[in-house]
Amino acid sequence: MKKWLYLFLCCYQLAVAAPLQKINVLLDWAANPNHAALFVAQQQGFFQREGLAVNLTAPADPTDPLKLVAAGQFDIGISYQHSVRLARKQHLPIQVIGNLIDTPLSTVMVLADSPVKKLQDLKGKRIAISGSKPSQHLQTMLAHVGLTLQDVQLIQVHYNIAQALLTRGVDASSDVFRNVEPLELKLKGIKTRLFYPEDYGVKPYPALVIIMHKPLDKRLAEKFMLAVNAGKTYWHAHPKQTWQAFAKTHPALDSPANQAIWVKTAALLVAHKYGFS
Repeated sequence: MKKWLYLFLCCYQLAVAAPLQKINVLLDWAANPNHAALFVAQQQGFFQREGLAVNLTAPADPTDPLKLVAAGQFDIGISYQHSVRLARKQHLPIQVIGNLIDTPLSTVMVLADSPVKKLQDLKGKRIAISGSKPSQHLQTMLAHVGLTLQDVQLIQVHYNIAQALLTRGVDASSDVFRNVEPLELKLKGIKTRLFYPEDYGVKPYPALVIIMHKPLDKRLAEKFMLAVNAGKTYWHAHPKQTWQAFAKTHPALDSPANQAIWVKTAALLVAHKYGFS
């Protein structure tokens, strides 16, 4: 009996002492409440429980995760479903392992005093986009009202989606998250008008997806997604508590706007099990 107890304790100590697997994750954007499930998984030790030490990095450009994960420079990336489709057409070796945000967030936004009252009023107008190419949802929305990409002028602005609109550099901004920019502007007293993709022929889709290099390390994918989904569940159940913890470790992001976004986004969560596609 003592021998078995001794062996058990030895194995336990080895398991406890086992080094964590270091994982580098490239976000799709600067750190923000849309990434809350990742930060909550870190807060609550869900990554560590799966044997992972996760480092989160913001990209220089929203298109970087696809390219750098495909090149093997990052283990995991956060991207957009429409961008993944385009990358697959280019034969990039990437694979979706799950969703970070399971529901659509993107909208087309104009200022409240804009002459664009209906979506079809965008004909001949300038539209800001964040990536190098327009999203599929924008193309579908335009087609729904009889327009094509040739009927509008697309302007790539990277992170400056809202700013481009405020400076009147564009007439509308695509790729605007309904839970972020409109709320930020509202808190500043700036009114906006939103056109929701689901009202213009776009079927529901995940806002943010999690990608890995292909061929897939399925064991790593499973462990990572178990931690992320645990983070989602905890975030959804404790939005204010998790915000307070995040704000304490990220004081530069501690603002009324980010707090409101954090809590609002938690209410939109629909947790799903991981699945490879």
